[in-house]
Amino acid sequence: METREYVEYLLKNYYQIKREIKQLTLLLESPMYNSEEETIEELTFSTTQCEKVSTSKISDKTSRIALIYKEVNEEQRVIGRRDLEKIIKVNQFELVKLESSITALDKNFQEVINGIYIEKKKRTDICRVLFISQNTLNRYRKKGIDEIATIFQTNRLITRI
Repeated sequence: METREYVEYLLKNYYQIKREIKQLTLLLESPMYNSEEETIEELTFSTTQCEKVSTSKISDKTSRIALIYKEVNEEQRVIGRRDLEKIIKVNQFELVKLESSITALDKNFQEVINGIYIEKKKRTDICRVLFISQNTLNRYRKKGIDEIATIFQTNRLITRI
């Protein structure tokens, strides 16, 4: 995806990305599954509904299975948590970069970009407030997006060094 297309994607999906960050943060904070202790307790102390044949070997296997389950489950949780944290950080970084790029724009470009994408105003209302025509509004929007894309491209070059 080209930088300009990516900037347009970020602008159009600004609130969706913010909502996704909030949802992922809540997901990190909330317990989704039974704790390992509950699951191990269920596995270890479960009673069979049918006839008992040899309880000593079964309970040993069940305890080992429970401990293996605990290790695997903990490892998967850590990996999943790390992935969620990474997604949240990347999205937050991209939005901060976008917001700072918008504030670096010329005042007219900044008002047009904020009005159309961030504040979700109607184009006619923006034209009325800024005393500009629809054509000028579209020109400001395109130039604003181009300047933001240039800032993003410059940031990519700087981070590579």
